[in-house]
Amino acid sequence: ANHKEPKSEAEEEGERQHLDVVAHLGDEAYWNPSPIGGVLYVRQGEKMLRVSVGGPGTNAEKLEKSKKLAERAIVRLPK
Repeated sequence: ANHKEPKSEAEEEGERQHLDVVAHLGDEAYWNPSPIGGVLYVRQGEKMLRVSVGGPGTNAEKLEKSKKLAERAIVRLPK
């Protein structure tokens, strides 16, 4: 029997598997650009944020918007 592996969440959402390191954000952060938007992952201690943006604009503009949102969210995380 030929069984296909189920698609991962990232594949379901059409995200690429390449992550770019984002410096100076949380304890560690990664940007995953895609043709339809992008996803920013930020770890702060044991907490993880995932900011997803789409719409018009370049990947650089979407990353900047995502970083601003993440910075605001990080300071509101419970300690």
